Amino acid sequence: MTSRRPAPTDLVKRYRQIAPGTLGHLVDQGVLDPAIRPLYRGISFVGPARTLALPPGDTSLTRPAIDGLRPGDVLVIDQGGDQRACWGEMTSLAAQAKGCVAVIIDGAVTDSQAITEHKMPTYARWITPLVGRRLDLDGELDSPIRCGGALVRPGDLVVGDDDGVVFLSLEQAVALYERASAAQDREPAVKRWLRAGGSLAEVTGLDSAAIEALLAEREQAGHMRKE
Repeated sequence: MTSRRPAPTDLVKRYRQIAPGTLGHLVDQGVLDPAIRPLYRGISFVGPARTLALPPGDTSLTRPAIDGLRPGDVLVIDQGGDQRACWGEMTSLAAQAKGCVAVIIDGAVTDSQAITEHKMPTYARWITPLVGRRLDLDGELDSPIRCGGALVRPGDLVVGDDDGVVFLSLEQAVALYERASAAQDREPAVKRWLRAGGSLAEVTGLDSAAIEALLAEREQAGHMRKE
C-alpha cells in the first residue's frame, strides 16, 4: 500500500472542462483499453484514483476499498480481465454513498441494469451473472496497478466520458493543462469556421483568437461584396 496524494481540488475543477478526446490528441500513454466500456451513456467525470488489484475470482478487498473511499474518488480496479464479476448493485450503491464518482474495472460487473438506474458511472470489460467469491487471496489496495493496459497510481487524475478514460499523473496533469485548455477553447471557433464554409487546412495550428480574426475578416468581406 502506498500513500495517496489526491489531486488538488482546483485541478479537478479545471479538468472538468477538458474532454478525454481532447487529451487523446496530446498523450500516447495512460488511455484505457477501448474494450472497457461504460454501462450507459451520458457519463462525464473527473477525480483522483483509488486503486485496487484483485486476484481472479476473489472479491475480498472490495469492501475495504469502499470503506476507504473519499468524496470525489474514482475507484479503479485491476481484475486482470477476469470474467467473474467483482462488482454489482450493492457495492455500487455503497461506493456512491461514499461520494465515489466513477468505477472502472478491468474485469466484470453484474447487475448492470440496477447500476444504470442509480446512475453510477461504471466501466467494465464484461457483463455477467457469474460472481466471484471472498477467497481471502492476496490483493493490493492503494498500490500502482495496470487497468486496461494503462498504469494507474493512487491519486492519479482520472478523466472520463462516453468516449473512454484517460489517466494522468499529477505532474502530467499540471504540465498538460494549458495545452489541453487551449485545444478545448478553440473548438467552438473551429466549428463556426467550418459552418461558414472554411476548411480545416486553413485553421490548422491556429488558436481561437486567430480563428475568430479570420471569421471577422470573412464576415467583413461578405458585407463589402453585398455593398
